[in-house]
Amino acid sequence: MILTKLLEAQSSFNNLRILVSTRQPHLLRPFTQEFGVTAEFNNEKVVLESDIVFVSVLPGQAGEVFKEIKFAMSTRIAAAKKNSKQSAPLIVSCLAATGIPKLKLMLLPEACFIRTRLNVALMRRYLQATNNDVPKYAVHPTKPQPQNSLGEQTDLGTMSEDKETSQAQNNAKQMLEEKLRKCLSTKAIKIGKEHGVTAEFIIQQTSEQFFASMDDVF
Repeated sequence: MILTKLLEAQSSFNNLRILVSTRQPHLLRPFTQEFGVTAEFNNEKVVLESDIVFVSVLPGQAGEVFKEIKFAMSTRIAAAKKNSKQSAPLIVSCLAATGIPKLKLMLLPEACFIRTRLNVALMRRYLQATNNDVPKYAVHPTKPQPQNSLGEQTDLGTMSEDKETSQAQNNAKQMLEEKLRKCLSTKAIKIGKEHGVTAEFIIQQTSEQFFASMDDVF
């Protein structure tokens, strides 16, 4: 999810470089081939070469990961203190039920953390408001949709027609989305072959079990 969203927003950044450290870098081969993503198993390298680091592991794995990157993080922090043109990485923690004080205790007190927070109830209302489909424009579940002079709800897509990008940009976006779908499908099929299940089964189980399990996790 994080990887695909970064790729979707890649055009908004100058010289965005994406590094992924994973125990199974071969599963990301489609992303490395299509989008130039660097995928290898090297947590320390990610910290040394990145400005923003997303930590997406289970809480029980965090201690081992932070132990691996502690030296690299201390090196970056020390360099930032000596040179104002350098900065220490911002750590974005995706760990469940792990507050910033505990994160700093496991890594370094000087480390700069922010946490991702998932509001399960809000996500459910969002999906209900969008009929469990991806809307063309974001609809906030706690805010009413804009209304016209007759008091009727106005479609956000219609209101934003004037803000549409050029046809060339739309075509580029569609090509990017098609590449992402292709990469994700390839990865799902790869996992399916390795574990003896189909890609359709993986997708179905993921969608059905996601919200059922979120309440217990968060």
